[in-house]
Amino acid sequence: NVKPETLIALFEKAKSTNNLNAIDDVQLSKMVFFLSRNNTRYAFEVLKVLESSLAEKNGKLVSAILYRYIRNGLVKANSPELIDELTNHIKETYPEGSKSVIYQQIILPEISLELLKHKNPTMKACATSIMDYVLEKRFPVDLNSDVYEAFLERAELG
Repeated sequence: NVKPETLIALFEKAKSTNNLNAIDDVQLSKMVFFLSRNNTRYAFEVLKVLESSLAEKNGKLVSAILYRYIRNGLVKANSPELIDELTNHIKETYPEGSKSVIYQQIILPEISLELLKHKNPTMKACATSIMDYVLEKRFPVDLNSDVYEAFLERAELG
């Protein structure tokens, strides 16, 4: 069992010595998974490095499941700034085409729904902001209809 602090120290050391390529993509994916449970901010930082590494090597995308791990950690993170940074990152990194379907049209509504569970009104406002964007873009509801239904139910309940 590796402590989150150890993973963060390893990541920071590799980053500060400009040696992030010493950590392979599988290790970076595992770091995202483990850090998402305890430190969502660092999990997101590692995810961005992994995205960059995959894009440079072979043009592959980060597994959507890694975004879901981060999504699950957002409720504990209690950071509207992190939510804004994450959603803006998704919008900018995956703006159109099939990438948009996975990351904007599916992951963003899931993030929104997860945030609706938060007790903090600021965090709930982030959920509404994300859904406003999704609805403004007129993404097809049938891609993730259960998320939209749950979002509308929760919105009605206040």
